Amino acid sequence: MANANQLFLLADHIKLSLLERQRAQSLDISGDSNDGHISRSLDQFKDGLAALENELKRLQEAGDEDAALDISDSLPGLQKQYGDLTAQFHGFTSPSTTDTLTHANDPSLNSDFEHATQKPSASNSSLRPKNARTVSKTRGPRPRGQLFGSRYRDNPDDTMGYRDEANGMTNVQIHQYHQRVLEQQDEHWIGWAPV
Repeated sequence: MANANQLFLLADHIKLSLLERQRAQSLDISGDSNDGHISRSLDQFKDGLAALENELKRLQEAGDEDAALDISDSLPGLQKQYGDLTAQFHGFTSPSTTDTLTHANDPSLNSDFEHATQKPSASNSSLRPKNARTVSKTRGPRPRGQLFGSRYRDNPDDTMGYRDEANGMTNVQIHQYHQRVLEQQDEHWIGWAPV
C-alpha cells in the first residue's frame, strides 16, 4: 500500500531526475539515458496514486474519517504534481509545471533543489571537461566511451549502464545520491562546449 509521504518523496525523486536531465541538456549532453528511469518512476507514481485513491474509498466506507481526511488532504497536491511532472517529462512546460519542478516537498532536500536549478557557469577559459584531450582534426572526435567515461553505455537498459540506483533508498540516501550526481556533472562538464 502506498502512502502519501512515500508519494511525496517519489515526486521529489522524479523532480530531481528531471532537473538533472535539464542540466545535462543545457550542457549539450544527451539526457535521454535517464528517460527510462523517469518513465518508470512516473508509472510507479501513477500506480501509487491509484492505490491511495482506493485506500481513501476503503477508509470512507469503513467510517475511518480521520485516516480518510489525511489522504483526502494530500491527494489533490499529489495529483497536481503527477500531472505537472508528466507534462515536464513530455516537454510541455508552463509556469505551473516549472514551479512544481523546482520546489521540494521535503525541506531537507531544499539544498539539492537549489543546486540543481542553478545554471552551470563557465568560470574558467577551458571549454572542455577536466583532463580531456583536444580533438585532432586528423584523428577526429574521441569515442563516446572515452568522452562520457566508463559509466556511459549506448543502451541505457544494459545491466552495466545506468540503473535505478535510488530504488529502495531512504530519503537521506536519495539526497546524497542526487548531490553526488550533480557534483559529478559539475566536475566534468562545467564550461565544456563541443569543439
